Amino acid sequence: MLRTMVIGNWPLPLRFADVLRAYHRREIMESRAEPVLKEAAAIAIREQKSTGVNRVTGGEMFADSELHHLARHLSGIEIVNLADGGERQPPGSGFYRLVGTLGAPRGIGYAAGFRRERQLDAQLAVATCPGPMSVLSPLLRSDPSAMSAVQDATGIVQREVRALVKEGAREIQLDLPSESAALQLFDLDPIVVAGAVENCFRGVRNVERTVHFCFRMLQEHPFTPQQNVRGVVRVLRLLQGKIDRALIECTDDAARELLAEVPREIEVVAGIASPDEVSPVDVLVRRGRDALRFIPAERLWLAPACGLRHCSSERAVQTLGNVVAAARRLPH
Repeated sequence: MLRTMVIGNWPLPLRFADVLRAYHRREIMESRAEPVLKEAAAIAIREQKSTGVNRVTGGEMFADSELHHLARHLSGIEIVNLADGGERQPPGSGFYRLVGTLGAPRGIGYAAGFRRERQLDAQLAVATCPGPMSVLSPLLRSDPSAMSAVQDATGIVQREVRALVKEGAREIQLDLPSESAALQLFDLDPIVVAGAVENCFRGVRNVERTVHFCFRMLQEHPFTPQQNVRGVVRVLRLLQGKIDRALIECTDDAARELLAEVPREIEVVAGIASPDEVSPVDVLVRRGRDALRFIPAERLWLAPACGLRHCSSERAVQTLGNVVAAARRLPH
């Protein structure tokens, strides 16, 4: 069968969802949340493995899907007063501004999260981490000038990636939602994005380097899937020899045609299953077969198009299970 993997986060287990959301909003200290974080990660790993997928993640139970949780780890920022009357916004509201040199004295939580996950499953190999502009996302929502700190953010991610390697990660998925959005919304130079990605992985050895160009921030904007993928391909041409594989969201037929333009040195993770609905296996087989027109089987993986945090656990398992079932029906 073709190889399969999970990209990004996994649904919060229903019985722990309220506690975990409160933790993400900084209403609960990590020490109190620790038992829940462990049990939720164990459930996420078990649910993913039940589908037969080749590579799993720990589900990012410690992380908020909108990246608000990053603010708890950053120094040099403060909460912005946006409420009527000038009251301070509560922690976790997502509105911050830069007031000094951006830092992360104890990291941004992904290495610590992966350590927790590996204690549950010593075979876990895949770790996730946001890209530099995505680290800045809690600031950029209210302070566009925070882009001046992108070099500092790159250093923060570089250190987190190295910490993940020390924790035993053998594949690191760099999640790039803000980078993907900036390519389209602000016509950001692909050289800037490629340079940041390269720097994040600089000096890393014996680790598979995966990037996930996530389009969730572009859903309410008038860009076609083909336009989004074309922007990604421009970056990938600059990353030959600097990364090992890239997830490309390609549930759209026209977007899959652009897979042919990905440099041969880079493996493709074809995101063929939308997280917004459960695609039938026959549909996923057709999409996978279509991807094989442009990418040979030895360079191709299949996966959901994005993280599955916003699904129910049942739907996430069905979505991933259908991807695996489709992979088993395709030549390899």
